[in-house]
Amino acid sequence: MTRLTLLLSLFTLYSDALVCQSGYNVTIGGRCYKIQYIEHGLEKADAEQRCANENAVLPSIHSDEDNAALVAARDLQCGNCFAFLGIKCTNEGKLGWMDGTRLDYTHYYPGSNLPKCDPQTFETTDDYILLDTGYWRDFGDGSSVGALICEQRNQEYDCGDFNEFNGKCYKVFNNEPMEWADAEGACKDMGGHLASIHDQQTSDFVRRSAVGAGVIDPVYIGLSRTDESKMAWSDGSVVDYSNWQLGEPESGPGAACTTLHPNTVAGLWYTESCDEQRKFVCERQLGSG
Repeated sequence: MTRLTLLLSLFTLYSDALVCQSGYNVTIGGRCYKIQYIEHGLEKADAEQRCANENAVLPSIHSDEDNAALVAARDLQCGNCFAFLGIKCTNEGKLGWMDGTRLDYTHYYPGSNLPKCDPQTFETTDDYILLDTGYWRDFGDGSSVGALICEQRNQEYDCGDFNEFNGKCYKVFNNEPMEWADAEGACKDMGGHLASIHDQQTSDFVRRSAVGAGVIDPVYIGLSRTDESKMAWSDGSVVDYSNWQLGEPESGPGAACTTLHPNTVAGLWYTESCDEQRKFVCERQLGSG
């Protein structure tokens, strides 16, 4: 089996499991794409608008496999045409994708300018294009391309009444405080867990979400001490980031569960008794609700 055939079979496999809007017949990595040949070329603003008219955005790419599959799908529609990518600046002045996910994978052409965010306008300094080779390269304003790729996340992957951040769904529950175990159980009943946090951006988002929900008192997150006296996330993910207050985590038996304190600027974490009644933050995967 050739590499092209293998890649095409991968997104055919996804298409059997997803139902996408009419015309969005390429499915890669749980996302629906529409690819069109543009005879007279298309500039970036027009490309964005055409996608927006269909409640879609310019594409995001999150792995070598996704990149190669999207190139293969594009080539079926448009030979070796170039296409705009959906790299953008977030409201925090950091790079991300137009669909709201994190820029967690890149494939820049060697020697090309790396994207930056203008601190005044929060716009990217260059437009980025998916080349015929699969590399990404910067092009100046006014560049035009021969292919339009729009991405529309299938409704199966929406967050419902949760809020999406970096590809996951979060919600602050501010009505009925619970003990840690009961809060975790409530999150499980909704298809998730208490929130796990793996970087400062997510910690900041959880803090802002709590404040936005009117919560400034401590909220439970999913980190707790196991029987082996190690800290572990309730969803089983690796503990690769922490945001402890100085002197934390405490090691006593009465300090086995973790709260995030929204009333601190950095959203610092503290340990406390798991029997405390606290409001809490749930997290679940897209489409699990």
